Amino acid sequence: LQPLEHIGGGAYGVISRVKWGDLVCVAKTLQKNIQRDDEATERFILECIALSKLSHPNIVQYLGYKNVNGQLILLMELMELSLTDYLQRSKNPVPYNTVVNICQDISINMPYGHFFLYLLYRDECEEGVLSSVKNFHN
Repeated sequence: LQPLEHIGGGAYGVISRVKWGDLVCVAKTLQKNIQRDDEATERFILECIALSKLSHPNIVQYLGYKNVNGQLILLMELMELSLTDYLQRSKNPVPYNTVVNICQDISINMPYGHFFLYLLYRDECEEGVLSSVKNFHN
């Protein structure tokens, strides 16, 4: 597992771009201060297990998880663009129908994880709304 760059993170986890064999993907790890918390580690393992059962075209693909020297690493598909990136790169105001489509997609997909897999979205924000470039038009 070769680290490439830090992408972001929150109070709970750190997100990095990594190379795993020939594949460039995303690695999520627990913040260093959280790694010593057995309850947080157990929740992270449960998140990995839940994501392994998740299959939805509008949710990032789970690739697996590894234990490297006692540090759990969740591996996921790398998406090209976040909603924040899209909004910052837009040269023109975002068309109303695009805003409605984004809101509709989020509202349709969030319950899938919440109700069917009992996932908790701790830090849901526009950085967590991801897409391939082809899905945004402006």
